[in-house]
Amino acid sequence: MYKYWRLLLVIHSSSSSSSSSSSINQSSLCLLSHLIFLPSLSIMLNKLFAVSAVAASLQGVSAFTRTTGQIANRIGQSWVAGDACHPHGTWTIPSSDTIPPCLSEQLIAWQCHELYLGINQTSYTNCMSKGSWLQDGNGCIDCKHQQGVFDAPRANWWKGLQREALELMKKAPLIGSTWDLIQILMRQTPAPPEPASRPEYKKTLNVEDYYQNKPSVQGIGQVDDQTKTNPEVPIPRTQVRKRGEAAAAVDDGSYEDTVKVKCEDGSTVLFKEKLSAGGNIINIGPLA
Repeated sequence: MYKYWRLLLVIHSSSSSSSSSSSINQSSLCLLSHLIFLPSLSIMLNKLFAVSAVAASLQGVSAFTRTTGQIANRIGQSWVAGDACHPHGTWTIPSSDTIPPCLSEQLIAWQCHELYLGINQTSYTNCMSKGSWLQDGNGCIDCKHQQGVFDAPRANWWKGLQREALELMKKAPLIGSTWDLIQILMRQTPAPPEPASRPEYKKTLNVEDYYQNKPSVQGIGQVDDQTKTNPEVPIPRTQVRKRGEAAAAVDDGSYEDTVKVKCEDGSTVLFKEKLSAGGNIINIGPLA
Protein backbone atom coordinates (compact mmCIF):
# COMPACT_ATOMS: atom_id res chain seq x y z
CA MET A 1 0.00 0.00 0.00
CA TYR A 2 1.13 3.56 0.49
CA LYS A 3 4.14 4.58 2.54
CA TYR A 4 2.36 7.31 4.43
CA TRP A 5 -0.39 7.33 6.98
CA ARG A 6 -3.93 7.67 5.71
CA LEU A 7 -5.83 10.81 6.50
CA LEU A 8 -2.76 13.10 6.57
CA LEU A 9 -4.10 16.62 6.25
CA VAL A 10 -2.20 18.56 3.60
CA ILE A 11 -2.10 22.23 2.65
CA HIS A 12 -2.87 22.69 -1.00
CA SER A 13 -3.49 25.54 -3.37
CA SER A 14 -6.28 25.83 -5.87
CA SER A 15 -5.44 25.74 -9.54
CA SER A 16 -7.14 27.32 -12.49
CA SER A 17 -9.41 25.07 -14.42
CA SER A 18 -10.90 25.04 -17.84
CA SER A 19 -13.96 23.28 -19.11
CA SER A 20 -14.94 22.07 -22.51
CA SER A 21 -18.29 21.23 -24.02
CA SER A 22 -19.45 19.30 -27.06
CA SER A 23 -22.11 20.32 -29.50
CA ILE A 24 -23.85 18.80 -32.50
CA ASN A 25 -22.62 20.12 -35.86
CA GLN A 26 -24.52 23.37 -36.54
CA SER A 27 -24.91 22.82 -40.28
CA SER A 28 -26.47 19.41 -39.60
CA LEU A 29 -28.97 21.02 -37.25
CA CYS A 30 -29.93 23.58 -39.93
CA LEU A 31 -30.48 20.84 -42.48
CA LEU A 32 -32.56 18.76 -40.08
CA SER A 33 -34.67 21.78 -39.09
CA HIS A 34 -36.21 21.77 -42.56
CA LEU A 35 -37.44 18.20 -42.10
CA ILE A 36 -39.10 18.21 -38.70
CA PHE A 37 -42.54 18.97 -40.10
CA LEU A 38 -42.91 15.20 -40.56
CA PRO A 39 -44.40 13.87 -37.28
CA SER A 40 -42.66 10.50 -37.35
CA LEU A 41 -39.34 12.05 -38.29
CA SER A 42 -39.76 14.69 -35.59
CA ILE A 43 -40.09 11.99 -32.94
CA MET A 44 -37.04 10.22 -34.32
CA LEU A 45 -35.00 13.44 -34.29
CA ASN A 46 -35.98 14.20 -30.71
CA LYS A 47 -34.63 10.82 -29.69
CA LEU A 48 -31.50 11.42 -31.74
CA PHE A 49 -30.85 14.75 -30.02
CA ALA A 50 -31.36 13.18 -26.58
CA VAL A 51 -28.91 10.40 -27.35
CA SER A 52 -26.41 12.88 -28.80
CA ALA A 53 -26.60 15.08 -25.71
CA VAL A 54 -25.89 12.14 -23.42
CA ALA A 55 -23.04 10.99 -25.67
CA ALA A 56 -21.54 14.48 -25.58
CA SER A 57 -21.65 14.54 -21.80
CA LEU A 58 -19.74 11.25 -21.68
CA GLN A 59 -16.95 12.25 -24.07
CA GLY A 60 -13.48 12.22 -22.59
CA VAL A 61 -14.43 9.95 -19.67
CA SER A 62 -12.87 6.50 -19.74
CA ALA A 63 -15.23 3.58 -19.19
CA PHE A 64 -14.87 1.44 -16.08
CA THR A 65 -16.44 -2.03 -15.99
CA ARG A 66 -16.79 -4.57 -13.20
CA THR A 67 -19.14 -7.43 -12.30
CA THR A 68 -21.32 -7.60 -9.22
CA GLY A 69 -19.11 -10.37 -7.85
CA GLN A 70 -15.95 -8.28 -8.25
CA ILE A 71 -17.57 -5.33 -6.49
CA ALA A 72 -18.85 -7.45 -3.61
CA ASN A 73 -15.44 -9.08 -3.14
CA ARG A 74 -13.66 -5.73 -3.13
CA ILE A 75 -15.74 -4.44 -0.23
CA GLY A 76 -15.38 -7.72 1.63
CA GLN A 77 -19.08 -8.58 1.42
CA SER A 78 -19.25 -11.42 -1.08
CA TRP A 79 -22.58 -12.56 0.39
CA VAL A 80 -24.44 -9.48 -0.92
CA ALA A 81 -23.87 -10.41 -4.58
CA GLY A 82 -27.26 -11.19 -6.05
CA ASP A 83 -29.39 -9.62 -3.33
CA ALA A 84 -32.04 -6.94 -3.92
CA CYS A 85 -29.56 -4.06 -3.88
CA HIS A 86 -26.68 -5.85 -5.65
CA PRO A 87 -28.26 -7.78 -8.55
CA HIS A 88 -25.95 -9.91 -10.65
CA GLY A 89 -24.61 -8.36 -13.83
CA THR A 90 -21.76 -6.56 -15.53
CA TRP A 91 -21.82 -2.81 -15.03
CA THR A 92 -20.05 0.09 -16.75
CA ILE A 93 -19.71 3.75 -15.81
CA PRO A 94 -20.30 6.37 -17.02
CA SER A 95 -23.85 5.31 -17.75
CA SER A 96 -27.03 7.13 -18.75
CA ASP A 97 -29.04 3.97 -18.05
CA THR A 98 -29.75 3.58 -14.34
CA ILE A 99 -27.37 1.21 -12.56
CA PRO A 100 -28.46 0.01 -9.10
CA PRO A 101 -26.88 2.71 -6.91
CA CYS A 102 -25.19 0.29 -4.51
CA LEU A 103 -23.16 -0.87 -7.50
CA SER A 104 -22.53 2.48 -9.19
CA GLU A 105 -21.44 3.99 -5.86
CA GLN A 106 -18.76 1.31 -5.53
CA LEU A 107 -17.73 1.58 -9.19
CA ILE A 108 -17.11 5.31 -8.72
CA ALA A 109 -15.12 4.79 -5.53
CA TRP A 110 -13.08 2.05 -7.21
CA GLN A 111 -12.28 4.07 -10.33
CA CYS A 112 -11.37 7.22 -8.38
CA HIS A 113 -9.14 5.08 -6.15
CA GLU A 114 -7.27 3.62 -9.11
CA LEU A 115 -6.88 6.92 -10.94
CA TYR A 116 -5.98 9.37 -8.19
CA LEU A 117 -5.77 8.06 -4.63
CA GLY A 118 -2.27 8.72 -3.31
CA ILE A 119 -1.31 10.44 -6.57
CA ASN A 120 -3.21 13.70 -6.38
CA GLN A 121 -5.70 14.13 -3.55
CA THR A 122 -7.31 17.26 -5.03
CA SER A 123 -8.05 15.25 -8.17
CA TYR A 124 -9.33 12.38 -6.01
CA THR A 125 -11.66 14.75 -4.16
CA ASN A 126 -13.00 16.17 -7.44
CA CYS A 127 -13.43 12.67 -8.80
CA MET A 128 -15.54 11.69 -5.79
CA SER A 129 -17.43 14.94 -5.22
CA LYS A 130 -18.24 16.20 -8.73
CA GLY A 131 -19.80 12.99 -10.02
CA SER A 132 -22.78 11.00 -8.81
CA TRP A 133 -21.10 9.25 -5.85
CA LEU A 134 -23.14 11.00 -3.13
CA GLN A 135 -26.45 10.63 -4.99
CA ASP A 136 -25.73 6.98 -5.64
CA GLY A 137 -24.63 6.50 -2.04
CA ASN A 138 -27.92 7.92 -0.79
CA GLY A 139 -29.79 5.79 -3.31
CA CYS A 140 -27.99 2.71 -2.01
CA ILE A 141 -29.04 3.56 1.55
CA ASP A 142 -32.63 4.02 0.38
CA CYS A 143 -32.44 0.57 -1.21
CA LYS A 144 -31.15 -1.01 2.00
CA HIS A 145 -33.89 0.77 3.93
CA GLN A 146 -36.58 -0.71 1.68
CA GLN A 147 -34.80 -4.06 1.69
CA GLY A 148 -34.99 -4.14 5.48
CA VAL A 149 -31.25 -3.87 6.25
CA PHE A 150 -31.55 -0.36 7.77
CA ASP A 151 -34.38 1.24 9.70
CA ALA A 152 -35.03 4.98 9.16
CA PRO A 153 -32.74 6.32 11.96
CA ARG A 154 -29.78 4.22 10.79
CA ALA A 155 -30.39 5.14 7.15
CA ASN A 156 -30.31 8.83 8.05
CA TRP A 157 -27.14 8.25 10.10
CA TRP A 158 -25.36 6.71 7.12
CA LYS A 159 -26.44 9.53 4.81
CA GLY A 160 -25.11 12.08 7.29
CA LEU A 161 -21.73 10.31 7.45
CA GLN A 162 -21.38 10.30 3.67
CA ARG A 163 -22.37 13.94 3.35
CA GLU A 164 -20.04 15.09 6.13
CA ALA A 165 -17.09 13.10 4.79
CA LEU A 166 -17.41 14.65 1.35
CA GLU A 167 -17.76 18.17 2.78
CA LEU A 168 -14.61 17.70 4.89
CA MET A 169 -12.71 16.44 1.86
CA LYS A 170 -13.72 19.47 -0.19
CA LYS A 171 -12.49 21.80 2.57
CA ALA A 172 -9.16 20.01 2.99
CA PRO A 173 -8.20 17.08 0.73
CA LEU A 174 -6.88 14.14 2.71
CA ILE A 175 -4.33 11.44 2.04
CA GLY A 176 -6.70 8.52 2.31
CA SER A 177 -10.01 7.47 0.84
CA THR A 178 -13.53 8.69 1.51
CA TRP A 179 -14.20 5.41 3.29
CA ASP A 180 -11.22 6.04 5.60
CA LEU A 181 -12.80 9.33 6.65
CA ILE A 182 -16.26 7.80 7.06
CA GLN A 183 -14.81 5.20 9.42
CA ILE A 184 -13.32 7.94 11.60
CA LEU A 185 -16.60 9.87 11.59
CA MET A 186 -18.39 6.66 12.62
CA ARG A 187 -16.30 6.57 15.80
CA GLN A 188 -17.19 10.20 16.53
CA THR A 189 -20.91 9.86 15.85
CA PRO A 190 -22.41 6.79 17.53
CA ALA A 191 -24.90 4.85 15.45
CA PRO A 192 -28.56 4.76 16.49
CA PRO A 193 -29.48 1.62 18.43
CA GLU A 194 -30.41 -1.46 16.48
CA PRO A 195 -34.18 -2.03 16.19
CA ALA A 196 -35.66 -4.61 18.51
CA SER A 197 -36.81 -6.68 15.55
CA ARG A 198 -36.01 -6.73 11.85
CA PRO A 199 -38.40 -7.37 8.99
CA GLU A 200 -37.68 -10.22 6.61
CA TYR A 201 -35.29 -9.01 3.94
CA LYS A 202 -36.83 -8.41 0.53
CA LYS A 203 -35.22 -10.56 -2.14
CA THR A 204 -35.97 -8.28 -5.09
CA LEU A 205 -36.55 -4.56 -5.56
CA ASN A 206 -37.24 -2.43 -8.62
CA VAL A 207 -34.60 0.30 -8.80
CA GLU A 208 -37.17 2.74 -10.19
CA ASP A 209 -39.25 2.35 -7.02
CA TYR A 210 -36.59 3.41 -4.51
CA TYR A 211 -34.13 5.54 -6.52
CA GLN A 212 -36.06 8.77 -6.96
CA ASN A 213 -33.27 11.38 -6.92
CA LYS A 214 -31.11 9.78 -9.57
CA PRO A 215 -28.62 11.65 -11.77
CA SER A 216 -28.86 11.82 -15.56
CA VAL A 217 -25.44 10.19 -15.79
CA GLN A 218 -23.82 7.97 -13.18
CA GLY A 219 -20.06 8.21 -13.02
CA ILE A 220 -16.99 9.93 -11.62
CA GLY A 221 -16.55 13.68 -11.39
CA GLN A 222 -14.66 15.77 -13.90
CA VAL A 223 -10.98 16.23 -13.12
CA ASP A 224 -9.38 19.04 -15.10
CA ASP A 225 -5.78 17.85 -15.12
CA GLN A 226 -5.53 14.09 -14.91
CA THR A 227 -1.74 13.97 -15.20
CA LYS A 228 -0.77 16.40 -12.45
CA THR A 229 0.65 14.87 -9.30
CA ASN A 230 1.22 16.40 -5.90
CA PRO A 231 4.22 18.78 -6.09
CA GLU A 232 5.44 17.55 -2.72
CA VAL A 233 5.32 14.02 -1.35
CA PRO A 234 3.66 14.17 2.08
CA ILE A 235 5.77 13.20 5.05
CA PRO A 236 4.35 10.36 7.17
CA ARG A 237 2.70 11.81 10.27
CA THR A 238 4.72 9.49 12.50
CA GLN A 239 7.79 11.38 11.37
CA VAL A 240 6.47 14.87 12.03
CA ARG A 241 4.39 14.35 15.18
CA LYS A 242 6.22 13.28 18.29
CA ARG A 243 4.91 12.72 21.77
CA GLY A 244 7.05 15.55 23.11
CA GLU A 245 5.09 18.01 20.95
CA ALA A 246 1.79 16.97 22.43
CA ALA A 247 -0.45 19.45 24.16
CA ALA A 248 -1.66 16.71 26.49
CA ALA A 249 -0.86 13.06 27.11
CA VAL A 250 -2.76 10.36 28.98
CA ASP A 251 -1.73 7.18 30.78
CA ASP A 252 -1.79 4.97 27.69
CA GLY A 253 0.67 7.28 25.93
CA SER A 254 -1.84 8.72 23.50
CA TYR A 255 -2.07 12.46 23.08
CA GLU A 256 -4.03 15.18 21.31
CA ASP A 257 -2.77 17.77 18.90
CA THR A 258 -4.23 20.56 16.76
CA VAL A 259 -3.52 20.85 13.04
CA LYS A 260 -4.15 23.94 10.92
CA VAL A 261 -5.29 23.35 7.35
CA LYS A 262 -5.40 26.10 4.76
CA CYS A 263 -8.45 25.77 2.53
CA GLU A 264 -8.74 26.72 -1.13
CA ASP A 265 -10.71 29.86 -0.27
CA GLY A 266 -7.83 31.09 1.90
CA SER A 267 -9.51 30.35 5.22
CA THR A 268 -7.95 28.17 7.89
CA VAL A 269 -9.69 25.21 9.51
CA LEU A 270 -8.52 23.70 12.78
CA PHE A 271 -8.62 19.94 13.18
CA LYS A 272 -8.15 18.13 16.46
CA GLU A 273 -6.48 14.77 16.30
CA LYS A 274 -5.75 12.05 18.81
CA LEU A 275 -2.62 9.99 18.26
CA SER A 276 -1.21 6.87 19.84
CA ALA A 277 2.12 6.85 21.63
CA GLY A 278 3.70 5.73 18.37
CA GLY A 279 2.19 8.60 16.41
CA ASN A 280 -0.61 6.73 14.66
CA ILE A 281 -3.87 8.64 14.17
CA ILE A 282 -6.63 7.28 16.40
CA ASN A 283 -9.25 9.94 15.79
CA ILE A 284 -9.59 13.24 13.96
CA GLY A 285 -12.23 15.88 13.46
CA PRO A 286 -12.75 19.62 12.91
CA LEU A 287 -12.83 21.87 15.94
CA ALA A 288 -16.18 23.53 16.51
